[in-house]
Amino acid sequence: MLPPRTKLLLTTFHQLHCERHAVQAVILAIISFLVCIYLYAEQAKDSSSAGARTPAEQIAETIKSLIDEKVPLYDQAPFDLIILDAANNHAVLKVAPLALPDRKLPQPLPKTGYLDLELFDEPGERYRLPWRNIVEIRLFERLLIEKATQLIREKRFGEAYDYLDHLSQLYPKAEGLSEVQQLFLHEEAVDALTSKTFDRAYANLLNLYRLNPQYPGLADHLSQAAEGLILRYLEASDYASARGVVDSLAQLTPQHPLVQRWQKVWQQQAEDLRTQIEAALASGQPRQADRLLRQLRQIWPALTGLPELSNRVQEAYPRLRVAVTLPAISFDPNSLTDWAARRSGRLLYRSLLEYVAPGGEGGVYQSQIIDWKIEELGRHLVFQLRPDRPPFHASGSVYTTYDLAHQLLAMVDPVDQNFTSEWSVLLNRVRMVSPDVVIVELRHAHVRPEGLLRWIPTPGWNLTGTGEALTPENGPFTRSKEESDDKTAVYLRTHSGQQAPGLLEIEEIAFSRGRDAIRALKQGNVDMIDRVNPWELHLLENDASISIASYRVPLVHMLVPNFSRPLPANRDFRRAMLYAIDRPRILKAILNQRNLPGCQVVSGPLPVGRRFDDPLGHGYDTQIAPRPYQPSLALALADLAYRQTVEIAKNRGLPVPARKKLILVHPPHEIAREACSQIKRQWQLIGWETTLVELHPGSPDLPSDFDFLYVEAAVWDPITDLARCFALIRRSQFFPTQVDAALSQLGQAVDWPDASSRLKTLHRRIYEDTTVLPLWQLTDYYAFRKGIQGIETERATLYQNVELWTLSDSGR
Repeated sequence: MLPPRTKLLLTTFHQLHCERHAVQAVILAIISFLVCIYLYAEQAKDSSSAGARTPAEQIAETIKSLIDEKVPLYDQAPFDLIILDAANNHAVLKVAPLALPDRKLPQPLPKTGYLDLELFDEPGERYRLPWRNIVEIRLFERLLIEKATQLIREKRFGEAYDYLDHLSQLYPKAEGLSEVQQLFLHEEAVDALTSKTFDRAYANLLNLYRLNPQYPGLADHLSQAAEGLILRYLEASDYASARGVVDSLAQLTPQHPLVQRWQKVWQQQAEDLRTQIEAALASGQPRQADRLLRQLRQIWPALTGLPELSNRVQEAYPRLRVAVTLPAISFDPNSLTDWAARRSGRLLYRSLLEYVAPGGEGGVYQSQIIDWKIEELGRHLVFQLRPDRPPFHASGSVYTTYDLAHQLLAMVDPVDQNFTSEWSVLLNRVRMVSPDVVIVELRHAHVRPEGLLRWIPTPGWNLTGTGEALTPENGPFTRSKEESDDKTAVYLRTHSGQQAPGLLEIEEIAFSRGRDAIRALKQGNVDMIDRVNPWELHLLENDASISIASYRVPLVHMLVPNFSRPLPANRDFRRAMLYAIDRPRILKAILNQRNLPGCQVVSGPLPVGRRFDDPLGHGYDTQIAPRPYQPSLALALADLAYRQTVEIAKNRGLPVPARKKLILVHPPHEIAREACSQIKRQWQLIGWETTLVELHPGSPDLPSDFDFLYVEAAVWDPITDLARCFALIRRSQFFPTQVDAALSQLGQAVDWPDASSRLKTLHRRIYEDTTVLPLWQLTDYYAFRKGIQGIETERATLYQNVELWTLSDSGR
């Protein structure tokens, strides 16, 4: 509320309209004169009662009472403040934002005429105030700037940033904004230098330089921040980032002493390394030359003549750098659920039988260990060891018929870690008929027994526990433990793997972001990406130096329930969670709204193939449509299932499950992360809060309290792979018996039509029970620089024929 005497200064808007008539204007002037006399008399009275307060103190106290200190000023409705003269007792009017051209105040303030305004507390009521009674006007943006300045002085930079961000968006032309922005950048940088947070200080000072190169003290602080940041990067051997600091500074001040000094240091180091590389090549040490070349590229990639030197080193020591989306922590070329183990395991191990592609009747297999054939109407398997089979690295010994027979028999021993129930039902007898031949007699024929023999050959002495604890390697490469860490893995070619001129080393470099891997591929820092995110394929499609290819067989993505937990063990609850996922929408987001071959929503954990005639989909029942997205039905089913679970828990004296809280575990890469983030949001829409937990699929530390596990399954030969896949989750008494029975009957198929029928029956059982929550089938892509020979053919896994890869000059 305004003091009565101040209100007398304001004439209502309908009174102002009367100015059109001269007589009324004269009357208004007389009234204003009388009001001024009255106010002067009132001011004299107030002067004696004002005490010792100065006008400035009085104004400050009034302004403080008009602003709500509990709410940030930028979150309050905008207003302006008008400070009146002494004749009005320095009253402060809180008004709606004034309609000023470009929000600029006239300078100086006029002494004649009137200012139209609207009191903040009286919206819609227009007033007019004589300019001569206005001492000062403080616009809302100025109040924001003053508050931001106060916060900067108090080193409350986070709060100050919020004010500056608001000003930049809504009042970019506010007077004094540039100055307070510069103050913020400088003061926060100085504070960061004190705490040795050089990256933040350097970034602020670079921005300050762009705004005002002459800012007091900027030059010294910029040098201090740059030097500290460079030294920190060099301590971590991160030369690229250190060069980035120098390059960014050089763009602003090319002649800066720090720029000149560090460029000279690195150029000299590069020349010294060039000399060492030449010496290593001359002395027949190509690997040492390659190591030195890596250092040179890190320190000074702009060295004159570096491409020619690189070609000479490459010719002497072919090495491939592969960007991987997930580093390997375990190695199994036949893993169904671990992308990294399946990829890198192929470097360390050769399987007895290796899946290479889908065929007309199950998978197509090859082997570098044995030759095999099927006789006696499918009841005899004849294995003959190949004379050129690779030896085991550690011992130099080769795989023998004794080893093969021992391993075949170990698979039927229930106490053995390699026990396979399907093989135990099938195997009748194993006979060694010669030093190189083993015959396996089966109880009955199997449509694709090769699918049961995808395991790593192991010497018999290792199976008995008298040898190494780890599976002996027999692959074309071995992992250099000394040169590998959690981000980089170095694989060196073994003598047994050197069957022909080819790669001598493969270095896998883990990238947490696909865009960073793509940037590295384009810049030539890596030669290949093992898995390109589908939504980023377009970033590579127009690059003539890079080829993109799809893997021959897709993966089936699904959520696997934890049957030992009461809610996931409830069929209605599993069905509810599936109805709550808008799978087509998530898949379109992953594909960047594109239609890619082999990518589609599925109704079961079987591959549907990439085309309608793809033999990979022989077990998928196309008559079973995926369940639609129905959140209302999901909400009702989930509530019903929860009530059922609570009642069962109470009847059995068990703990009641947490209400509407779930744990979803997923692999730590971007595809799974994006999918699970969207699943989490969609489950939240029906009231279920979900905690996402990232866990490497090769980790043995799967928590027991998870509810669902995101799995990317390589179900490439469903007649054998489905049983292996469900063996990973069939660990509870609540596993559905009808699904278990259908699984056990797969191995009894007598021919491929029968196998297809049994698979489709299993598909139907899984669909009805919602044993797993099928999401989609996804075709994955890899990318490589042109010039890598031998990788042009389709492949199931990246390193499928890595022994034959070679590099040409254009591949670097």
